[in-house]
Amino acid sequence: MNPALSQSVTLENIDLFAVLRLGSLSEEERAQFSADLIGSVFEEIALEDLPHSLTPEEMTKFNAMFQQESTKDEALKFLGSKIPQLDQLIQTKLLTVKKQLIQANFQERLDINKIEREKLRQNPNSVGMARETMRNQEDRTKLEHLLQALDEDDWIKVETLAKNF
Repeated sequence: MNPALSQSVTLENIDLFAVLRLGSLSEEERAQFSADLIGSVFEEIALEDLPHSLTPEEMTKFNAMFQQESTKDEALKFLGSKIPQLDQLIQTKLLTVKKQLIQANFQERLDINKIEREKLRQNPNSVGMARETMRNQEDRTKLEHLLQALDEDDWIKVETLAKNF
């Protein structure tokens, strides 16, 4: 294996839009998707991490600042002063959500594949059934390998299989 390749393919630099088959989204739609993703991460941090990191008074102050558009930057600076590893926490949560989205996407594709396989079995006289059954089996195998690679954090394999899917 090419050592440069193994260092360059990580969860951080996998193109989420390509893997999720969202490559045709406009720049505006991509920006909205990214903003929604970041928003969900901040929501998770607010619900799970802030109550353990801030006093009730600090939470009240943060919430008041964050509610006003003009003080959101100040709120984030305030949060950064209270949680020393905030950037790392955000990055870790983003990567977790990214991996979960990829896993859910491929699991859904595998579930659809199983439904299609069952339909093929129920209609054995359909034209091209052998070809469709073979394609279905190949897709299922690729999806199973993709999910296994995700479980193993084998990002080179994930990227390679996703591109060929």
